Amino acid sequence: MWSDRNELSVQIEHLSNETLEESSRLVRSSLPSRLTPYMTQMQPEITNLWKISLRYPDVQNDVTRLVAIVDDQVVGYVEWHRLSVDEAFLSNICVDANFRGRGVARRLIGDYIHEHREIANIGLDVFTDNMKARKLYTWLGFSGGLVQHWFVRSIPNKVPGVRITNFPEAIAKLDAFGVTYLDVEWRGKTSRMGIIGGKTVNCDDIDSFCDAEMLSALRGSIPSLGNALLRTSKDLPVGCAVFATKINESVRLQAHAEQVRSALGDR
Repeated sequence: MWSDRNELSVQIEHLSNETLEESSRLVRSSLPSRLTPYMTQMQPEITNLWKISLRYPDVQNDVTRLVAIVDDQVVGYVEWHRLSVDEAFLSNICVDANFRGRGVARRLIGDYIHEHREIANIGLDVFTDNMKARKLYTWLGFSGGLVQHWFVRSIPNKVPGVRITNFPEAIAKLDAFGVTYLDVEWRGKTSRMGIIGGKTVNCDDIDSFCDAEMLSALRGSIPSLGNALLRTSKDLPVGCAVFATKINESVRLQAHAEQVRSALGDR
C-alpha cells in the first residue's frame, strides 16, 4: 500500500462501529463552536446516519469514510463523495490538533486516490481563513478561486401559513439524523429547504434567504427554528443585506488527481 515518509506510524482504515464515536467527537471538535449550528457534520445525531451506512452500504454507496489511527487512537477523519466515475469530492477532513503537520492529512488523501486510480479530478471547499489547510492544498496542486460568502440572519417571529408536504417523514429524519429536507409550498411556489440541527434553515438561493415572510411562516410550523443560512458567491440585495451577518468564507478548489499523486510521490 502507498505511504508517505513521515515520523508517525499511521494506519488508514474504513470507518467502523468501533471507531465511529471517536471519529464523531473529532469532527465536532475540529471547527469553532460558533459554526456548529451551520455544519451538518457537527450535529451529534449524524452518527446515526453513519451507523445506517455501515449496516446497509448501499444507502450511501457513493461515500467513503476513512479514519487515521495512531497507537489505537483515531487522529484523523476524511469523507469522500464520488460525483462520477472519474471525479471525487473531498467533503470533510480533520486531524486531531496534537497530530497536525505530521502527515496525517496527506495519508488520508493519498491512500484514497492511490486505491482509486480511475479518479482523474478532485474538488473540495476550504474556509479562506484556514491558512494551514490552504497551504497543504496548494502544495498538492489544488487551485481555484470561486469564493462563497456564508451569511446568516435571524428568522422573524413565527406566523402560520407555510405548508410542508413531507412533514412527518422530514421531522422523523431530523430527530434521527440532526438534518433533513422540507418540501415547502408557499404562495404557489414549491421549494426544498434544508434544516440543520433543528434550529437553522439552510437556504439554497438568495430569494429564499431574503423572504422574511416565508421564513417566518416556516418557523410557525417548526418553532425551534431561529436562523437561516445562505452560502453564495453573489452580493445580497441591499434590503436583505441589512438583516444578514457574514460569518465566514469558503473557496472551491480543484486539482488533477495525477498532480496530487505526483506531489505525494505516488507514481
